[in-house]
Amino acid sequence: MDMDELVEGILLRVPPDDPVRLVLASLVCKRWRRIISDPGFDRRFRPQFMPARPCAAWSERASALLDDHITLSPSVLVGNALYFLLDYDASIMKYDLGTREMTVIEIRLECVDQHNVLMTTEDGGLGFAYVEKYGLQLWSMMEAGPNGDVGWAKT
Repeated sequence: MDMDELVEGILLRVPPDDPVRLVLASLVCKRWRRIISDPGFDRRFRPQFMPARPCAAWSERASALLDDHITLSPSVLVGNALYFLLDYDASIMKYDLGTREMTVIEIRLECVDQHNVLMTTEDGGLGFAYVEKYGLQLWSMMEAGPNGDVGWAKT
């Protein structure tokens, strides 16, 4: 048994009523993402739990027109939302998995066009990191104000 078969065997045991677990698993590494996104995995996964259902259906597509582009850096799952860096690291797109809404968050820090990375913070919130000179700069996102403006706090 090779490593892919072993990982697939474990992933096939994920409860089907909690699809977020498969999304989380697909974020672990490229190998797991490839295994989960393979059509053969879906065919093997669904019949175990849903024999009466002939096929699974995708939800409606969610899309947004952006003036920016999504960078190739990893996305981050925080709570029930995925976050992606946009426009050469100057803003972040938030995609809420529950409501399927997309919003763009301006970073507004002096670190644009550097090697920025999204991350989770110790308390499970959204974090942002970059290297400045010889030091690592860490920031945490904070909701501010009644209109939902986003602020950043250096940690």
